[in-house]
Amino acid sequence: MIKETKPKNVSKEFIARRNLISIVEATLHFLLHCHCSWCFWSKVIQWWGISTSFLESLEDFYNKWLCYCSSKFQVKAWKLVFFATLWIIWLTRNNLVFNSVQLEWPYLFQLLAHRISVWIHKIEGNFTYTRLDLT
Repeated sequence: MIKETKPKNVSKEFIARRNLISIVEATLHFLLHCHCSWCFWSKVIQWWGISTSFLESLEDFYNKWLCYCSSKFQVKAWKLVFFATLWIIWLTRNNLVFNSVQLEWPYLFQLLAHRISVWIHKIEGNFTYTRLDLT
């Protein structure tokens, strides 16, 4: 039997930090770097008629994302699209892992468009576009 040993000079803080880094890297992977997530991001990016490169971190991606905005409304809407996309990916991953439910990406894209239209209408009451208008 192989017994796992811990080096004597390793602190609990070091182990906790290492575990946190692993969690952050795993989260970053499924939100941005895994093939399915990046394909979904690519679809969203193409939907808006822009192009971008693969970025290392979610923060870099977010900062690059915001460079496409020029007005206050665009900043609000663009942030909303970014976080709604993250939310869709997060929920989809949880449905797959915890409920063994796999949703089709075209459905998820329609769900994203619906959420965007509803959420933008909540923050900007004069926004009258629907999911169908957006897609």
